[in-house]
Amino acid sequence: MAWLLKYSTTENRINHRHALRTQAENKAEAVVEYEFAQLSHVIDENTSIASTGLEFYRPSIPSSNFNYIDPSKPDNLFDPLKGKYLRAFEVTLYEKATITNPSGAPKITSYVTQVFQVRDSPLFPTTQV
Repeated sequence: MAWLLKYSTTENRINHRHALRTQAENKAEAVVEYEFAQLSHVIDENTSIASTGLEFYRPSIPSSNFNYIDPSKPDNLFDPLKGKYLRAFEVTLYEKATITNPSGAPKITSYVTQVFQVRDSPLFPTTQV
């Protein structure tokens, strides 16, 4: 009978930690989505994101090379810019969320990484590189 009590206690503890881990993941994802919304707003409103004061990301330097969006590739099937040349750079967002276990067990930490891609397509391309 003792093994049954130990088994149910262990299962209860594991289920509780899993619920806390899910809560930490959801918290980290929510913060990244909020950062995405802020970044999208900044990019829509400004011509340069360097002077906006946002501190939660480190943008890469946009390349001066044009990339071709190949319409024959299945990945680009629904891309509105397929068949065009564009510049693209990516902003990688990182987030960490920690949940404290009320029972005194170790804290649970979740990490989330998402990539935000910014594309620049000229209205009048003069050359096709």
